[in-house]
Amino acid sequence: MASVYKQKDSEFWYASIYIWDEKKKKRCRKRVSTKTKCEDQARAFVAQLERVAETARAIATQTVTKEYAEKLVLEILMAANVKVTGNLETPSIGECFARYLDIHGKKVKERSLYMYRGYSDSFLEWVPDKDLKLDWFDKSKAEDYYDFLLTQYAPKTAKEKFRYVSRVLETQVGEAISYNPCLKVSLTKHKDELERKAMSLEEVYKIIEYLQKPDSLLRDREWLKVVLLAVSAGRRIEDAVTMKSAAIKDGILTYGQMKTSKDITCPIVVPLWLDLLTVDTEYICPDLQKEFVANKTFKLSSEFTRIVSSAGVEQTVKVLSNTGRGVAQKTFHSLRHTLRTSIVSSGGSDAQADLILGHSESQGKAYTHSEIDAMRAMLERVFIPLEEGGRSLD
Repeated sequence: MASVYKQKDSEFWYASIYIWDEKKKKRCRKRVSTKTKCEDQARAFVAQLERVAETARAIATQTVTKEYAEKLVLEILMAANVKVTGNLETPSIGECFARYLDIHGKKVKERSLYMYRGYSDSFLEWVPDKDLKLDWFDKSKAEDYYDFLLTQYAPKTAKEKFRYVSRVLETQVGEAISYNPCLKVSLTKHKDELERKAMSLEEVYKIIEYLQKPDSLLRDREWLKVVLLAVSAGRRIEDAVTMKSAAIKDGILTYGQMKTSKDITCPIVVPLWLDLLTVDTEYICPDLQKEFVANKTFKLSSEFTRIVSSAGVEQTVKVLSNTGRGVAQKTFHSLRHTLRTSIVSSGGSDAQADLILGHSESQGKAYTHSEIDAMRAMLERVFIPLEEGGRSLD
């Protein structure tokens, strides 16, 4: 395989070609000087290199080993007085994904980068050895990986993870691999969608009471704060676990949503909840924040689903028709639905719910005092009666 490129500080075109390195006993990428300033001439030269390589591959299938055939390429080039320099090894699967994250991490929002890291983690956990070369991941392996995803995730999520892997590999076609094996896999068509169901406030209080039991661990205490941020202000899991303590001032939570980059404001109306969320550390939940940054986002979501069952909340499951796998419907995101349902059932409007949850169309909205007062009054109608009815946290 060969490709043409031009270095920033040079007026000459170069080619990169993969050939056998006898000393390292590896197939490595070499730089070849084309000795031309014309791109068309350089590409013509690369085409000749490809024909030489094709001849070597044909020989390898007949009489000699692949390694010896690739060694022939170097000998032919040397005999033709072609200068070969550089010695960059073929990237491994782990190196390829790390490089992709490094390059694209500078181009996307923080939320997208967290998601990409999670996708990379799940793929590299599936790969038996991340030091394997990219050509190990052929069409058969790609099909196996997609089948594995379908047993672990809902179809829509499995497709998103698989397409991410495909995008990463696409950047290496012509360099480290001859084709993208993911493009050869037929993705499963499905009609099922993952439906999250809202919990009742009574179910949410069961979870809160479970997490603040006297013998609870520090981790449970942090989960308690994460749940309070979700149910009282509608925070998504990525916003809740990375919330800084400075975001709460004078009983009002102000922060920027990762998903939409919107600036959101919401009052915390239950005094005891506000006390629990007021801490002297940089992050409200420092341990969970560290885990989130360490690319374990999907594991946090799974952990909360287990917390739901441990708290005695009856879980509902949807069986996906194409895989037969059951998917939990009461997840962390359900808490946002719980808050919206509670607002509307307490006499609030969809517009008020949108404002609190961050669904409004305005970007970087400056909230007026009247809007914040209206939000506070609305949330007090939702939560204060339950507190006065004996469902407090003390």
